[in-house]
Amino acid sequence: MATAAPHDPSVCRGRSCAWHNPSSHHMRDWPLVWRAYRGWSDRICRHGVAHPDPDDVLDLQAQGAVSTEHACDGCCIAPLRSEG
Repeated sequence: MATAAPHDPSVCRGRSCAWHNPSSHHMRDWPLVWRAYRGWSDRICRHGVAHPDPDDVLDLQAQGAVSTEHACDGCCIAPLRSEG
């Protein structure tokens, strides 16, 4: 399911990027697919469901253009951190 990065690494230098510098979100190791028709990357969970990559969502929100509605099974919701 490999997909080529949608941009050159110089475009995102110095910030989180789904392709070149993923943040430490819980979906980081899931397979990544670029959705050119939507303008964001999806992470594919173990159930085969596509969830928008959190780094792409933050980038889209910063641009004021976000609608990351998707068929969701809940896997994209970050697990609660336990104290201890």
